[in-house]
Amino acid sequence: MKGGLRKSMTWLHTWSSLIVIWLLFAIFLTGTTAFFKDEITHWMTPEQHASVPSEHTLDVAVERLQSVAPFAQSWSINLPDDRSRTLGLSWLGEGEEQQRRRGPREELDAGTGQPIEGRETAGGDFLYRFHFELWAIPRDIARTIVGAATMLMFIAIISGIIMHRKIFADFFTFRPGKKTASWVDAHVVGSVLALPFHIMITFSGLILLAGTLLFWQGGGHGGGGGGQGGQGGQGRAPMEQPGGPQAGAERGGAERGGAERGGAERGGAERGGAEHGGQMAMREGAVNGQNPEGRGKQGGHADMAALNEVASTGRQGRQPMADGAGERGQQRVGRGEAAGNGASGDGIRAGRGARAEGEGPRGERGQRRQAVQREAVELDLRAMLAVAEQRWQQPSYNISISKPMTEDAQVTLQPAHRTKLNNGKWGVPSMTFDASGNVVEETATPEADSVLGALRGMFKILHEAKFADIFVRWMFFFSGVLGTVMVGSGALLWSIKRERQQAGNKGFELVSALNLAGVAGLFVALATYFWANRLLPVEMAERRDAEIYCFFAAWGLCLLHAAVLRQKQGWLIQLSIAAAMFLLLPVLDFMTSPVGFIGAVGGGDWMRLSFDLVAWFTAAGLTTAVLHQRKKAKQPQRGKRKDSKPAKPQLKEGQA
Repeated sequence: MKGGLRKSMTWLHTWSSLIVIWLLFAIFLTGTTAFFKDEITHWMTPEQHASVPSEHTLDVAVERLQSVAPFAQSWSINLPDDRSRTLGLSWLGEGEEQQRRRGPREELDAGTGQPIEGRETAGGDFLYRFHFELWAIPRDIARTIVGAATMLMFIAIISGIIMHRKIFADFFTFRPGKKTASWVDAHVVGSVLALPFHIMITFSGLILLAGTLLFWQGGGHGGGGGGQGGQGGQGRAPMEQPGGPQAGAERGGAERGGAERGGAERGGAERGGAEHGGQMAMREGAVNGQNPEGRGKQGGHADMAALNEVASTGRQGRQPMADGAGERGQQRVGRGEAAGNGASGDGIRAGRGARAEGEGPRGERGQRRQAVQREAVELDLRAMLAVAEQRWQQPSYNISISKPMTEDAQVTLQPAHRTKLNNGKWGVPSMTFDASGNVVEETATPEADSVLGALRGMFKILHEAKFADIFVRWMFFFSGVLGTVMVGSGALLWSIKRERQQAGNKGFELVSALNLAGVAGLFVALATYFWANRLLPVEMAERRDAEIYCFFAAWGLCLLHAAVLRQKQGWLIQLSIAAAMFLLLPVLDFMTSPVGFIGAVGGGDWMRLSFDLVAWFTAAGLTTAVLHQRKKAKQPQRGKRKDSKPAKPQLKEGQA
């Protein structure tokens, strides 16, 4: 580094980014897709496409739980929301201990209540975890590599700002057809247009992975890119549902995703995240009258009385759930009501241990159940949801019921989204009702234990967009696309500037081959991943891993092609393949999904349709690059060859 400040910053900007430019491109691309991790998983699970939420979805959930777990200690219901169209159920059996991310789970069609047997797929979770844990590398080592790359990226951003004298003026300059100048303009536009986002996403990622760079603290155990679940440090980390996606929506502090269809978690209704077990323990504490640490009670007796008055008003003016469901409610009464107990059919009817004589219990446990007679109870869940929504000004999609189908039942609700950036570990407040619908406890949003904890939590929520609604999430996504353009154009700019002087050098040819495989090849690999999801046999063993193998196999073939045949229109070939695959991806979707295009539009499945639209936009961008390469190939090559001999100087008269 010699010369003035700007010259030194130019050198630092070039080399700090070049040595990890291809890794940074992969991190930006996969991290950008992770903002819609749940939507990608939905697209990659076509068995979910027939699920259409309706006004009877809550009734469907209750009926199913009454059928499969009438004597459970607790029920958990995850209703469909704007990022999930299926109904998630889980329960804790009688006499069982609460275990983190274990126990029976089901994913149901939100309209019919039929269980959904989704295919085994890595879904969007693979792309999310790859962007900070890579693959087939011990987790601590992978996070250390990504942490070092993030540090270099942050240095490149700061040095890039300093080296440009007219960075904002250059933003309004675009010189098409000027080769080097055009790439410089594209790089500047991608950098400046979303500069605040680039700084935020890089710095927050650096904070989350900072522990991996403090080697004296035990080799990176303190770092985390979002997933804090316990995973082995050797080999490829298990694909568990993370504690927080870069783009995952918070559902009461627990991530909702369907990526876990196999491996450690198979079973369709994978709603719990790495924090699920802790959350259930917190909820149980609230139900038992305990006040867990960091979740203090909010408001006094007057506030609670006001809430109960609202709940009472809602119950009086609202028809019971079973009555609104017609025959569905009558059927539920027949299952849950004890013979001859005279209870009405409103709400959730329970006759735990008092079932009809024709349904005789089995074994000693059944005899104990029959011996303990309990009165049927009514839980007006709709009224409780209305009270919570009025309180939080947002709907609640997470319902936990302790001691269901008994008079001691208590219902805990949590809102759909976070409301503060400095939330504590559990993220959202909660409200607990008794069987009569009265609020017995309300816990405020937990605050962080310290200033440092609050700062880290804030950066984590920002980085993973846990607070974002659909509009903000799309803004983050487009900013991520600009970041991907920034990194990719920077890699190509290095080669274009040095093409005439260094063509033929081993170092230059290596960088050029890595540019081709790292940019165009990654798009081919990503498209192959989605195609493999639909073309691999549904019943294939280790299907989830097979999808990932297809991703890396395609990427490896692109790297081999770039190394051997790069000079023979390598960019044109790989970009054309990627463009064609993304262009035909929606066609593949409608051919292999049980629901066609008309059904998807009629059912309002915009999670799936938005994926197809983004695939077409990606194909359009790649097609533009293909046309540029074809135009470039037709142009005559200009400039001197490196091995051409310089012309001899003309001697003037009188010179020897």
